[in-house]
Amino acid sequence: MKRFEFPLERVLEYRTHLQKNEKAVLSDLQAQHRMICEERDMLAARLAACCREYTAACTNGALVKELNTYIIYKEELRRQLEAQERAVWESQNRIDRQTQKVVAANKDKRGLEILKDKQTDLYLTLVRKEDERFLEEFVTSGIPVIRQ
Repeated sequence: MKRFEFPLERVLEYRTHLQKNEKAVLSDLQAQHRMICEERDMLAARLAACCREYTAACTNGALVKELNTYIIYKEELRRQLEAQERAVWESQNRIDRQTQKVVAANKDKRGLEILKDKQTDLYLTLVRKEDERFLEEFVTSGIPVIRQ
């Protein structure tokens, strides 16, 4: 009997390729997300430090000009922090969408793998039956076996 060939092998290879690509995109998005979160954390630390400096300046009796500078700087840091929070949120949404794509690619590939397994099992069953039939015919034909 001829060797088993899965008729959708090329499709399975293509789906595997798509799955790897989707996972690579997800990995890149996750790396970008980590960087955005780190930038947000740095901005939050800078804002906290600015608030401490402002409080210390107020306590020490700083000039109004200096206090205004702190206030403007704090507001700028708050705006940047809000923008970074939006970027984190958008990045997480992109990750969620890409995760859904990866899950869909996994399901597509797994479906083909299951089909391949079933067809392989069917093929092996047919091979066993053919072998049994051959042995049965050989035994019933009465051809003497030469032993060495």
